[in-house]
Amino acid sequence: MLCFLSVLHVVDVVIEGVAVLRVACRSCILCLGREFSTLTPENDMKFQFIHPQRNVYAFAEGDSLVDFAERNGMDIHGHALVWSEANPRWLTQGNYSASELQAIMEEHVKTVVGRHKGRIKEWDVINEPLKEENFNVNLGLRDSIWFKAMGEKFLDIALRAAHEADPDAKLYINENGCEAEDDKADALYKLVQRLQSRGVPLHGIGFQLHEDIGKDGNETHDPVSVNEFKRTAKRFTDLGLEVRVSELDVNMHGKVTDTLRKKQAEYFKSILAPTKANNRFTSYAMWGFTDRYSSLQPADEYNEFGNGLIYDEHYAPKLPYYKIRDALQSP
Repeated sequence: MLCFLSVLHVVDVVIEGVAVLRVACRSCILCLGREFSTLTPENDMKFQFIHPQRNVYAFAEGDSLVDFAERNGMDIHGHALVWSEANPRWLTQGNYSASELQAIMEEHVKTVVGRHKGRIKEWDVINEPLKEENFNVNLGLRDSIWFKAMGEKFLDIALRAAHEADPDAKLYINENGCEAEDDKADALYKLVQRLQSRGVPLHGIGFQLHEDIGKDGNETHDPVSVNEFKRTAKRFTDLGLEVRVSELDVNMHGKVTDTLRKKQAEYFKSILAPTKANNRFTSYAMWGFTDRYSSLQPADEYNEFGNGLIYDEHYAPKLPYYKIRDALQSP
């Protein structure tokens, strides 16, 4: 159940990693520790970064984030152990057999989870396993290096390995584009049912909620409605799972007017409501907190920033911050 502390201290944040802590100004670091209750490393615990060579692990940056979080009374949500992307070349170009890949994956999961046993209490064990379409092919799963080697059972193997490494940790599947009532959400639901039927340890689902609002030319962007998201989430909590908002940002398209800013702020607030109302929601997390360090920055444009988070590029709180604060302080 969500714990309401002070100001935004219930709101979680995903950050780029220790590199942000090294280059950001003091106000950024103070803001992180003061305003957020949970920290999720964006990159530093992904396979490519934490396991750069076959027999070499690079723990320093991830460890620094764990230390920072603990010093500031924050929880850690580990991200992400097994994914179709962010894999090192030694792995993807190694011509390993299926049995070798299984052994590599199991050893990787057990090593990373085991290192932080008792300190990281929940993990995105599987990140984005589903395709964007054609869900009747390969059970809807991406044609990843893991699926090619093990089929759907790679999920079972990874989740069981994480549970063996830390039996007390909560284990999640984190997925993009499943918050609406559509074919992808159905594919995720069926996947969870199959895993449960096989007794695989799975405790929760992360809904990323990368949303868009505004208008580009003739294209209008509308985010998923809150009621639709509530209904989707309830399908999974009815299966006995926890759910979390894992990577929320709200990208404004076209001319950014005061009206659009207010619409963005109201949307951030509205998504918080179901997380307060349903005790199976465990967290409300954003994909970053300041537009200065945002995945929404235009590619290759160093001096331009995104607009989809609750602090601007100068670390000043924007209207969504105040809307969320007021919602947290209300009964």
